Amino acid sequence: MQPRFLLAACCLGAASLSMSSAFAQVGAPQLGWVPDGTGFRPVYGMPAAAAVGAPVPFDQNFSQTAASQARDYVLVSAADTGAVSIYTLEHGLVALDGALSVPDSIVLSPGGSSAALWFASLNRLQIVTGLPDTPAIRQLDVPFAGSAPGALAVSDDGAWVAGTWNSGIYAFGPSGDVNRLPIDNASALAFLEGTHNLAAAGPGGVQLATGVDGFAAVSNLLTSADASLQPVAIAATSDNRTVVLADHTGSVTAIDVATAIAVASDCGCQPDGLFGIGRTAFRLTGLIGGAFKLFDAARSEILYAPLALAETEGAAQ
Repeated sequence: MQPRFLLAACCLGAASLSMSSAFAQVGAPQLGWVPDGTGFRPVYGMPAAAAVGAPVPFDQNFSQTAASQARDYVLVSAADTGAVSIYTLEHGLVALDGALSVPDSIVLSPGGSSAALWFASLNRLQIVTGLPDTPAIRQLDVPFAGSAPGALAVSDDGAWVAGTWNSGIYAFGPSGDVNRLPIDNASALAFLEGTHNLAAAGPGGVQLATGVDGFAAVSNLLTSADASLQPVAIAATSDNRTVVLADHTGSVTAIDVATAIAVASDCGCQPDGLFGIGRTAFRLTGLIGGAFKLFDAARSEILYAPLALAETEGAAQ
């Protein structure tokens, strides 16, 4: 599959002006968010016709931003103090009460209702549930880990967190449960939306662990004969029918969970990860040259989302 530049035809006439105005104002639905330096911008439209709006104005910079796939908030960490806050359109920037400062990583659940914050100096996780409106935090110490996890994932109900360490892959439950999972070497993890089922990717392929909250059963979704995969990230569409693997080489593979049929596309890029943007699409890169790349799993297409024309014109003035 070759990338398509969105709105290319539209940019040649009056239709372009109409569409960009809609994106920049209120005509198009919001699809998600994209980081931009130390801040972020809204993305409007739909995966096959998306455009990036103006930066959200702040009087501070952020070292980390994590945008909910449900489009309703962004979890951020301040660059100067490390304080963690929730940004919503309704309430702006609100401090996350009870969150420790300077998390080393922020991971959101697939549907965005929960998050996991990792603090390397403490070997501690903070699990946040009830996002974005009624957040609550519980703490989990992982003293045996001895190092930062290679990958983290949290379920939508916040009950289970999974991580990869040199000693193995573990799932932590709400009552002090610690389950070592029978998953081969993995460098990317993701829960499926609304479940305790976990997708894992490593050099040898992609596996699906069902029921990590009990006796996990593991099945293979994709196998690499030469164990040459270099997973950057793994994720699932909102209907849990498709698991997507992003590889360091630029290959993006959509795998049908029911049939294990896989379709690979080349993004012509080195993906930063798989960041949910709408129900079936995932942002692959940040803004590069006025656009970012995304993958629409519904069509197995690599797409571009450019700055809305009004933003491009403004930048040129």
